[in-house]
Amino acid sequence: MRPRHVGILLVSSATLLFELTLMRLYALAQGHHYAFMSVSVALLGNALSGTVAALFSRRTLRALDGWATPLLPLALLGAYLVLAHLPFDAYLLAWEPRQLVRLLQNWLTLTLPFALSGYLLLRAIGAEGEHGHMAYGANLAGSAAGGVLLLALLPLVG
Repeated sequence: MRPRHVGILLVSSATLLFELTLMRLYALAQGHHYAFMSVSVALLGNALSGTVAALFSRRTLRALDGWATPLLPLALLGAYLVLAHLPFDAYLLAWEPRQLVRLLQNWLTLTLPFALSGYLLLRAIGAEGEHGHMAYGANLAGSAAGGVLLLALLPLVG
């Protein structure tokens, strides 16, 4: 397995683990209806990364490549910290207008890690050329590993 494929596997695994963790947190804290918000935020982040890749020049994208990798773990940690310090309460949404602002803040905060992840995967898989199937396989394996890792960690961390 090439080093790029290992990177793809790790990014995919971390991203799906984060998404599933968010789903569990939202289900417990806000009710099962909000659990699916993590899926929509992940899709929004991936769409944003594809839009950025389509709009900017190759030169600009190469400059972004060096920043996206170290920013991903910081964005994942930062998103968790922001969510912990700006709690959204869906049950107060009808009585406190600021809850709508917090919901928007949560959405924007959560979009960044998924956008960075999507960007890294898009660039890595796109760089493979005719061997893209191997990179895509690493992506699928990483996603599967993230799901299995969550199942292994749930009994330990709740």
